[in-house]
Amino acid sequence: MQESIRVNGKDGHDDTVSIDTTVQEKNITYPTDAKLHKKIITKCQQIASDLQLTVRQSYTQTLKKLSRDQRFKNHPRNKAKARKADKKIRTIAGRFEPIIGHVKQDYRLNRNFYKGIVGNNINIMLAASAFNFKRMMNKWKLSFVASFYNGSSF
Repeated sequence: MQESIRVNGKDGHDDTVSIDTTVQEKNITYPTDAKLHKKIITKCQQIASDLQLTVRQSYTQTLKKLSRDQRFKNHPRNKAKARKADKKIRTIAGRFEPIIGHVKQDYRLNRNFYKGIVGNNINIMLAASAFNFKRMMNKWKLSFVASFYNGSSF
């Protein structure tokens, strides 16, 4: 930038400068599925530690091993191993997702028809209460069926 101003002399001292950076290479790494899944796992681990929740498995060593397996995934000898590692990471990261997917699909959380922030809160509370109510109904149904079969003579 300074060199451009020096070359242009007096013309380089304008108040506004237009710069086009679309052709410059960026120092970024492109998000791959494995990277996004690792971020999901680490974020979930962070949330669990912040809330002081006990976790059955932290997957720390597993993620390190799977990252090593994915390292040279374009080499012909490593393709199958890397594919298995991708699938395992996807499985680990997807262990909180099914509930969210079911709530979005079955309890109308995919589209909010209420207005404003209060409407957002109402929509989430209604979906969560419907989800919890259905869980309780299923538990009651199981206990009712179990008590019915225990009391009858077959």
